[in-house]
Amino acid sequence: MLKQWIEKNKLSKTDVAKQLGVTRQQVHSYFNTTNLQHKTVKTIISKFNVEEEDIWESVNENSNTVNTHFISEPSIIIEKGINDYIPLKNGNCLLITFLVEEYAHAGFISRFTDQEFLEKMPNHSIVVDRFPLAKHYSFRVIGESMNNGTSESIISGAIVTAREINKNLWNSRFHINRLKDYVIVHKKGIIVNRITEHDTNDMTIICMSLNGDKKTYPEFPVNLDECIMLLQIVNVYTSR
Repeated sequence: MLKQWIEKNKLSKTDVAKQLGVTRQQVHSYFNTTNLQHKTVKTIISKFNVEEEDIWESVNENSNTVNTHFISEPSIIIEKGINDYIPLKNGNCLLITFLVEEYAHAGFISRFTDQEFLEKMPNHSIVVDRFPLAKHYSFRVIGESMNNGTSESIISGAIVTAREINKNLWNSRFHINRLKDYVIVHKKGIIVNRITEHDTNDMTIICMSLNGDKKTYPEFPVNLDECIMLLQIVNVYTSR
């Protein structure tokens, strides 16, 4: 967040407000967001003689996550298949994914191969130590099935970034002891759940919710033949 960048550079809110041409209260409102407007980022760059990568690195030092709705004209953006990325000075890179919002869940099921449809989606990005070879997508979580009140919860409204598992690997046992939580793009909807069993003989998985209300959120089997896409969750972002 901007607060981290200001503190790192030992600037006062008053000084920043004066340079940006906004009120001190406006600067304070920037502190709790990772969705700065692109023009604000550009103003910071010009007024304080820094580069875009400096802002992004400060934003991501603690969270490893940043929304990039505001990044419309990044200085260095490398196109590489389904995911683009921005190299950072520390050797990491900002991986840019398509964000499937709640309103787009149904459309994604039928149009996930439609590049024109995907490019109309907003973006969500995470910091990674190297550019991954697998495709990554981000999804807005709907519902409280994965909320058990602990640190491993994935609450409604969170954004999960997940790595697609190639269909050729679906008949190999998933690493469910190491990466437990998945996004399942089923013909009937998009599911965020924990996989507890993977039967490679009959090609089924058992999905479990973290929520303790098992009457509302019982375990259930899913036939992989009815799935369009399976993705392992690698990052969870929750706004505050």
